[in-house]
Amino acid sequence: MPLSLTIALIGSGLSCAVLCYVMVRLRRLPDAPEAFGWWSLAFALGTVRFGWRSLQPWIGLPPALFGAEALQASAAILLLVGVGRLIGFRPWRLLLIGGIALVVGWAATFVFVRFDLVALSVPLHLLAGAALSATAIALFREHRRQPGFNLNLAVPPFFLWGLIEFLYPLTLAYPWLVPWYLLSTQAFAVIAAIGLVVGALRRFQERTRRAEDRLAASLEIAPAQLALFDASGSLVQGNTAYRTAFGPEADRAPESEPNFTSLMQRLSERRRTSPTETDDRAAAPAAPSEAEFEAGLSQITT
Repeated sequence: MPLSLTIALIGSGLSCAVLCYVMVRLRRLPDAPEAFGWWSLAFALGTVRFGWRSLQPWIGLPPALFGAEALQASAAILLLVGVGRLIGFRPWRLLLIGGIALVVGWAATFVFVRFDLVALSVPLHLLAGAALSATAIALFREHRRQPGFNLNLAVPPFFLWGLIEFLYPLTLAYPWLVPWYLLSTQAFAVIAAIGLVVGALRRFQERTRRAEDRLAASLEIAPAQLALFDASGSLVQGNTAYRTAFGPEADRAPESEPNFTSLMQRLSERRRTSPTETDDRAAAPAAPSEAEFEAGLSQITT
């Protein structure tokens, strides 16, 4: 039984909408990779593409083809840009805007100026296939450079997705292939998106771990007593100087102290009672009390 074009459009649109939602949620994570934003935009364009294409019975064939073809090529470009940002390449903004403007202009020319289905669809699908193939190549090269992030999971689906875009002209000769073309490309899009998410999250976790290691090393070499606490007041990180000064009470957040003077008194007492490294080193003087501090301050001001 032939596959219905309507069913293919609905299924493809729903899968694009789910992928867009997932990418948006991941982009909202603290310090999430910027690539999630580009990928969410690409899948949003894909959702609009399938929705616009399904409006053909009401808006006519030329407007439906204009939106569908321009959006699919633009989405492929955005996927490539997102991968580029993930691996550290920053494309020129003018080049990105110019490329999408060229796609829209090309589609508008062969729809509203001189309608030509072959001249409209074939170059744009070849451009989309080239962008997807370039995405696969970029991911493969990055995997060879840093094999620990599993970016290779997205290489085969991107390559096959691009290959199907190259074969799109066959659907012009065999229209019954169009629904299968839509579903197959969307199936590879889902698999590719899963690979992108896995690889991006692995890179994000590794970047976070390295940042935490650098912070811990910076705290450790500092001569002062430094510590970090979470919102509940529990100790997250503290250097050796802080733990030595506060001893068993090091896990207690300074915010639990009634005031700054009592905190300094407790630190001074800890220093006085701790053994010195040399016998001739004098014990550190105790911090002045609050009353003594205020009395001294009043004497200075008067």
